[in-house]
Amino acid sequence: MSEFHVILHQIERNGWLTTPIQGGWRLNRPHSDETIFMSITSTWLCFSMPFEEENDTNPLIEPSKPIALYYPLLEHNERMFMTKFGLHDGLPLLMIEVGVKTASALMINRALSSLTHYIKQISLARLKKQEQLVRGGGETKPTTIRQDEMATGIPHETIVRYIQNLSIAGWGIKESPRDLTWHLGYKGLLRVYDVYLNVTKMWAYFQVPILVDRVAPVLSAGNLEAQSLFLEYLLKLNATWFMAKIGISEADQVLLLVEVPVETLDFSLMQFLARTIGTYLDRYGQEIQIMALLHNDPRLSELLQAAAS
Repeated sequence: MSEFHVILHQIERNGWLTTPIQGGWRLNRPHSDETIFMSITSTWLCFSMPFEEENDTNPLIEPSKPIALYYPLLEHNERMFMTKFGLHDGLPLLMIEVGVKTASALMINRALSSLTHYIKQISLARLKKQEQLVRGGGETKPTTIRQDEMATGIPHETIVRYIQNLSIAGWGIKESPRDLTWHLGYKGLLRVYDVYLNVTKMWAYFQVPILVDRVAPVLSAGNLEAQSLFLEYLLKLNATWFMAKIGISEADQVLLLVEVPVETLDFSLMQFLARTIGTYLDRYGQEIQIMALLHNDPRLSELLQAAAS
């Protein structure tokens, strides 16, 4: 049986009906209005759900106030496990990607359950009020790990071995774990990035500050047009990235983020995640840094504004 048919079989075993459509499949569950769209490439299994307000007669994004939506969407990216918001054709999507070679039954089930959980939890009104989101299964992903998660799902010596085996790819350990947080380093093409890996009893998740500055200068410059273009740019990147995502923390840090269920984190997946993280940092790190200074480049702002109109 091909990988493609194995994946469909796993999804159907979870109670989903699969219907072929142009570009992929539509997934539905009996007696539910939940619809997930799925596509498969040779490398990636992609799930998405449109983020729509109950009253869709009003546009999600008011032309004069896009920051009111863009900013909280990126904040929620930092709070959600596996799931992310991306911007496609001007509309927000909830999205998850899983590597085809790592698409176990557990990983697929977590992906589908995460999407359906968050689509029920989030509404436009709540986003605009900047309310706190209760994350999947009552779990949260705060800056400091909750007391009930103070247990690791992987022995420390296993993580050490994983990182040592990745040293040839530019990875290393900067500090021993504190409160289950590993301070790693990735030596990219242009600079060394700090990488924070949290391994709890439920999740393993990476957080990588992308910018040299703690906070993107454009976010504190008072130029609302430049801020809007920057936030829109980050959301559009999320729609094109696979598995990794960009979020903004409560401290306004721009972060590259990846989360996986801790049970799935063997060395093969760790190697895959390290390669994915490194690829996006090397390919987009400098570009994101330039966009974070957009308020200092009126000509670039004009070009981006013209392209968006």
